Amino acid sequence: MSDKTPDATFHTTKLQDILHLWHKAVPPHNLTVLLLCETHNPTPLRHGQFDGPSGFPVAKETSRALDEDSNISLRNDAPDEIYRTDAVSATALPFDSSILTRAPHLIRRVQSSRLPPQVVRPATDAVYYRAQVKGHTLMCWMQNPALAGDQAISPWNRFEQLAEWGWTGPQGSNPIRINYSEERDPAMRRLVGSRPRTGMVGQVEHKTTPAHAPVTLDGKTYQYPATMAEYQNIFYPKDGVILAYYNFGPDYFINGLLRHWNSSTMLKPELSRLSDIWWLLWTKICSLSETDPRDLRYIIQKSVINESTQTVLARVLQHWWPAEPEISQGRAPKWPGKLVTRDMAGFDALLGTENIWGVPYLLVQRCAVLGRREVKGIRVYNPDPRTTYYEVNMVVEIGDVEVRVTDV
Repeated sequence: MSDKTPDATFHTTKLQDILHLWHKAVPPHNLTVLLLCETHNPTPLRHGQFDGPSGFPVAKETSRALDEDSNISLRNDAPDEIYRTDAVSATALPFDSSILTRAPHLIRRVQSSRLPPQVVRPATDAVYYRAQVKGHTLMCWMQNPALAGDQAISPWNRFEQLAEWGWTGPQGSNPIRINYSEERDPAMRRLVGSRPRTGMVGQVEHKTTPAHAPVTLDGKTYQYPATMAEYQNIFYPKDGVILAYYNFGPDYFINGLLRHWNSSTMLKPELSRLSDIWWLLWTKICSLSETDPRDLRYIIQKSVINESTQTVLARVLQHWWPAEPEISQGRAPKWPGKLVTRDMAGFDALLGTENIWGVPYLLVQRCAVLGRREVKGIRVYNPDPRTTYYEVNMVVEIGDVEVRVTDV
């Protein structure tokens, strides 16, 4: 294989090989990594083919190795930016098209295999205050959606609008399919059972040439190219549950990953917010299953690694339970974790974090259908405290707005 080859493809069955791909490919920008299941027939691992750690598609052997292989090491000169791996605050990863870019949890989990348990520092006053102000505003809006003004109404109400703005299922397929996977997470087991048969996967990608025509603004023409964004969620209409599984929006890719992106001639799709994607898929799936969309009770954010969200959460947890071992290190404890309710200090800050605020936005903008709804509580827990790699699951409980003494 020549070092001058612009698009290098590596077939490997050894996890250690993956760790050194950064140092073997020149240039590294179009690197494709194919993970194999100890087979003699090299086959790309398709998205969703296996349930790996954090919901990413990793082969069973590789999934085990990520947690158990004590020989994994990483060269000291590995780029620091690979730690930035979530959909909201991430900086650019060094590879444009590899599975390491498409599944960034894989990198961080590999890196953490020989690190001491992760310590999460509580949010600074500036970060905490910013989340608190946003959360308090959203609490007021949920109580009275009219206070949100123009933001109280979303223009996206038809399922067909997804396709109009270039959102399709995988490789142009139907974005809705039956979910056959087993639920191992304790929160999901409690809400929908271990082997649900009522779940539907709603997966939309913005990876093909969009149907939306160019637009001219102030005499300048803008294109709407594919952004490589992907939203994958699992919907349980009969149980009133949305599981936020894998969500990387256009901004995540535009801000660094798409090297060809030119903001002077290109625009992201106007339909791009997760709250709108949730609603269009939720209402369509409810219609197919003959259930009422007003029965929405829980939205679960799975495997949150957003740095800002984690630091705000650490500060809230340490305020209420400072003596508990895991919390003293800034980490949520294992299931059942901790429940932060509306009347507790720090609830507004959690509501204003980047992984949660989409829920109140949805409730405010869809109050014409849902009625006046609000977030009642947020339960947080570490799904796998045995690993040094820290993720947190956040269960957002939804209920009707109650009239309080302070409201009258």
